[in-house]
Amino acid sequence: MDRRNFLKKAGAFCARLGLVLAVGYPAFAFVLHSSRRTVHVIFLHQERLGRVSFKNGVFLLQREQRLKAVSARCTHLGCTVQHDPVSDRFVCPCHGSVFDAEGHRIRGPAEKDLEILPVTISKEGDITASYTL
Repeated sequence: MDRRNFLKKAGAFCARLGLVLAVGYPAFAFVLHSSRRTVHVIFLHQERLGRVSFKNGVFLLQREQRLKAVSARCTHLGCTVQHDPVSDRFVCPCHGSVFDAEGHRIRGPAEKDLEILPVTISKEGDITASYTL
């Protein structure tokens, strides 16, 4: 093999290797590091004010002796919804999805209700809501 052919083949090999690394490494790294973890949000007794409390991406709804935790993450594109106390609804500021006081979808580009999170109550009366990332 002469020098010119060697350099052509070496250059083509390096280009292919670079392409494989540029495409393959991010996918491989995502699979390796995509471990799921559970987040626990604790609402202390003193922090629960009124019917709707918010902390770390979770709304705690207290209605007629019932507790319910709802994720503040919009099911459309993941924006954080805001509670409108006047209409008692949750509104997404990004694209206008609207959810009722229980987290059920009313309208908007979101097609699903807000995620309902499991709730546990401690002996001291603290409430823990959990979700998985």
